[in-house]
Amino acid sequence: MTIVTRFFKTTALSLIAALALFAAHGVNAQQTERPALHAADFFAKAPAHSGSLAKESNPTLELTFADNLYDRVGSTGGFTLEEFPLPGGGAANLDVRSFSIFTDKTVIKAVTASGEVTRPLPSIALFTGTVAGKPHSWVYIAVEPSGVSGTIIDGMETYNLYTHAPSSGQVGDATLHVALTDQSAQPYTCNVDDAFVQNEFAAAIQPQMLASLDGLDTLDAIIAVDADYEAFQHYGSEEATENYVIARMGESSAIYERDVSIKLTLGQMRVFTTQDPYPANSDNEALNVFTQYWKENMGSVERTLAIMISRKPISAAGVSQGLAWVGRVISDGNYSGVLCSEDLGYAFVKFSANNNFISGHVGVLAHEIGHNFGSPHTHSCYWNPPIDSCYRAEARRGEGACFSDGQRHLILGGGELMSYCHLGGYGNNAKHNEIRERCGLHIRGRADAALCMSVTSTVRNLELLNPIGGEQICAGQSLTITWNAEGNNDFSILLSRDDGVTYDTVIFSNVNRLIRSVDWQIPNNFPVGSQYRIRIIDNKNNTLVDEMGTSFEVLPGTVVTRFSPDRGIRYVCVGEGANFNLDAIGSGELTYQWYRDGQPIDGQTTDNLQLENLDLGDNNTLYHCIITGDCGPVSSDTAMLRVFDDPILVNRPSNDTVCIGETARFTVEVDGPNLQYEWRGLLSGKVYPTDGPDLEIPNVTQDDRGGMQITVNSSCGQIMVSSFFLVIAQPGVTVETPIRNEKIATGSEYEITWDQHCLSQLKIEYSANDGSDYNVVAPSVQAEDGSYMWSVPTQPTNNARIRITDLNDPSKTHESDRFQIRDEADLKLSPVELGFSWVSLGESRTNFIVLENTGRADLEITRTDVVGSASVTVLNGAVPGTALTIAPGATYNLDLRYEPTELELLDAVLEIDHNGADTTTLVPLTGESFVPTSTPQIPVAEQLTLHQNYPNPVVQSIHGQASFIFDMPAAANVTLTVYNSIGQKVMTLVDEYAGAGRHTVTFPVGSLSPGVYAYRLTSGDRTATRLMHIIR
Repeated sequence: MTIVTRFFKTTALSLIAALALFAAHGVNAQQTERPALHAADFFAKAPAHSGSLAKESNPTLELTFADNLYDRVGSTGGFTLEEFPLPGGGAANLDVRSFSIFTDKTVIKAVTASGEVTRPLPSIALFTGTVAGKPHSWVYIAVEPSGVSGTIIDGMETYNLYTHAPSSGQVGDATLHVALTDQSAQPYTCNVDDAFVQNEFAAAIQPQMLASLDGLDTLDAIIAVDADYEAFQHYGSEEATENYVIARMGESSAIYERDVSIKLTLGQMRVFTTQDPYPANSDNEALNVFTQYWKENMGSVERTLAIMISRKPISAAGVSQGLAWVGRVISDGNYSGVLCSEDLGYAFVKFSANNNFISGHVGVLAHEIGHNFGSPHTHSCYWNPPIDSCYRAEARRGEGACFSDGQRHLILGGGELMSYCHLGGYGNNAKHNEIRERCGLHIRGRADAALCMSVTSTVRNLELLNPIGGEQICAGQSLTITWNAEGNNDFSILLSRDDGVTYDTVIFSNVNRLIRSVDWQIPNNFPVGSQYRIRIIDNKNNTLVDEMGTSFEVLPGTVVTRFSPDRGIRYVCVGEGANFNLDAIGSGELTYQWYRDGQPIDGQTTDNLQLENLDLGDNNTLYHCIITGDCGPVSSDTAMLRVFDDPILVNRPSNDTVCIGETARFTVEVDGPNLQYEWRGLLSGKVYPTDGPDLEIPNVTQDDRGGMQITVNSSCGQIMVSSFFLVIAQPGVTVETPIRNEKIATGSEYEITWDQHCLSQLKIEYSANDGSDYNVVAPSVQAEDGSYMWSVPTQPTNNARIRITDLNDPSKTHESDRFQIRDEADLKLSPVELGFSWVSLGESRTNFIVLENTGRADLEITRTDVVGSASVTVLNGAVPGTALTIAPGATYNLDLRYEPTELELLDAVLEIDHNGADTTTLVPLTGESFVPTSTPQIPVAEQLTLHQNYPNPVVQSIHGQASFIFDMPAAANVTLTVYNSIGQKVMTLVDEYAGAGRHTVTFPVGSLSPGVYAYRLTSGDRTATRLMHIIR
């Protein structure tokens, strides 16, 4: 999120929409009487041009404030500040209550060159409330010994309070500025790569089990914060850094508690007074480095989220920006959020240099936290429909936009925290730091599903409603467990087998705190007994528990213990009978009903079914039985009845051609009962000793040749199959390629192929003069190989032939037809496919392909066209009517520019027409466009995926390094290894346990020699390999 804004001026319309919501479910809706303080005792109008703060263009009132302000209010539970002056001569009574984002577990540390040093909690008091008598107003104030900051929303107007210098360390000049916000400041933007978001993320845009935001328990989200070295340098001291960040965190917490009943408490804060471990040149790199460091080193820190507050110079000083993980869809289709996740629970926030950007700094921090809670932007098509359309639509991946630019408009009431409405040309008054219903339901739903978040309510109750005791439940059936609860966390449900003496079996764990009923499917083989009880317990508060006072009984369920036929098929012959029978146990008297093809059979109501006088009409019918007892009905397995008059031929044997001394093989497939096989040679009269569907005849002789016959007998009849043959092959060889008049390039590698029978070693020869003379190409090759790679001579000829001869019998020989060897052009590409990686809309990226003529004649390029995309342009390709000529051994860099104009996954092809061996060469072009926003989403691949390195080729003198991207479908061990052109391992880039999602590895290539390298990704039994080209 890039923020270069200072103030918002809200309208009456926006405040009606915003503050009516605050009153409906905000924590400050009810007013209580508090001590009254008079503003005049603490504040006075400051002299003109009183301090170091820059003069504001919007209405601003400058006040001096008393040195004892913090001492007077810091320890109060709240107060009413009467007649607080506002710009323009007005005043307001501010009725506020105190709150804290500290707990008894909060730890503040400074990270020094000598290590970590624990510091006391900062002196800062936080207050939130309303303008007295105006329930739809809102107030937030942070008071420090040396400064005041905050926000007042009163009717149509919003005011920011600040005392600190705009661009130096956080040192006040005892002057409080009360500024009416307006549209003069440059608006902030949020740069999220929503092209990363998977289509399945749409399934996650559902408010989990919540119909309203009213009456919710308050959840506690524990936030861990690291402020980097540059932030420490900017604010000037540990205390100043702590106070500024905590003041902004406090207002973010007040917004979240007001709108979605989520309190942000500070678990740990570290300020780096020496160089931090987060080197970065971009927000994406900063988030990745921060994420990796905390995953590897900070596992002991209790947290819901970890946030890095930065002043790194990754962008202009006046720019604030942020990046935060959103979540992912895991392989089973369920949504996996980032809350409580050591893999994904992180955000990066860079504040701008101006310490007075109160609304902006709170906006970027609260916005990125919203992403952590799973919310996309309000103009995202994943909401289906989008919440607003005042900015360009963020399309679902692979789909078009859900509204056009021509349909963009400012929604009633303006935009909310996760919107871009202030960027659509409508001014800063179009955006408010609030969370409305659809975003709120989604954010709160994600919070309710996060097991690490606790309820802060003081009203707690848990009552088990069902079962109540005395029930008789059958094994194999479902027991519904219900309860009422208030002020609860997630639950576990336990089972006792001894009348509640012990509860040693967990039936359910981590039941969502909003759920009030679950169904327990009691296993069929569950032990019967009458001493079972249920207990339900709050997982984070073991004093919140309820259990049954009396026990319930589990009865034997109806279970089929034996069913015949056990293999599910009964074979009989026409005219015979068939029997199906079973054994079953269960409570009460059991009754039986047999079914044929799903229909009940009249009179068949015992555990035995006897069928008589069956015919072919009964073939392939299905039978099962329903058994009913006190515990209800169960079904037996289903069996098929097969009725035959003769065996049925399914697949007949095929002919087999073998050499003398080899093994012949035949297979038959027949269906029928009690099959017996007899294999016979018709010409030889041999009966082969094999009683089965597969016949092998080893060491074949001439006597075995000829027709074959298989006779299959069954208890229902016989079938005989003949007219398949054992063929004795005659020794010989035939040249298959080269073919007549084929043109082969001089100096190339060519595959000679042949067909042979009963030979062992072959000699290959070449003639350049139509067979008058032959030169040996290969003195001895294995006949069974069937092919040989030939290094073609460099001398052209129109009268070439290949001859192949048996080494043991020179009479077994064959000569190819005449073919040509001549100088040819040959096009070689590097790379063979071209990727542009991710390109922002409105920007472009240029990459190139090296065209190399590895042939012996001029390469003529006649066409270089891109098919499938208008976003890619060939900058220096072939001109129609004029060929692009590349001499033998020369190269040419073909430049292509990718300039997307809409969200897309680039899938295009570069077609190159030329006079080489393949007259048209196709080059796949890939890339992806994205809208510059704020939160990358992990792309979770369905399978292990290795992307083409970028850039490719890698020019050492220009690029210096290469980036490798791979996608993991699930967390697993993975290696990424680089090999040279002869298969030697050069280096291992990755050898670690990697989480699901996209990973990027960058390494310098200066130590590698120019050439072609393979890099292989391996995880488990899955591998993927690509080629990298390095040129000097």
